[in-house]
Parts: sequence; structure tokens; C-alpha cells
Amino acid sequence: MTTDRLAYLAACEREAAAKVAPEYRPAALPDHNSEVMAAHQGAPSIAVQSATHGAPLLGVDKGPDPRGGAR
Repeated sequence: MTTDRLAYLAACEREAAAKVAPEYRPAALPDHNSEVMAAHQGAPSIAVQSATHGAPLLGVDKGPDPRGGAR
């Protein structure tokens, strides 16, 4: 590309960036962590929820029940 073309493309990018509303500029957008914290609104962390609300681990299979019947 020529220097003129590069300068033109840079000017186009600056113009497009200037048209973006301040609240939508990348620096003003919340990051993922702050979005998660806002969504939880004081709820326990993901790690705590996984530990307390997850499916329990399977028990050890010790073979058929010696008393007979269903386990």
C-alpha cells in the first residue's frame, strides 16, 4: 500500500472511532468479571455454587446388596 492509502485508512479509522458514543467505546465497556458480579447481585461465587449446588459424586459401587433386593 502507498503512504497516501495508509494515511487515508488511518483517517477513516479515526473518524469512525470519533462517531462511537462514549458509553460504547471499548475502554468504557464492562469486562466479563464485572458483568458476572453484577448479574449475581450478592449471590455466592461460581465456585461456591458449584460446590454446594452441583450434582454429588457417585458413591463407590460395592457390588450387589448382600441383603438382596434393590440397592
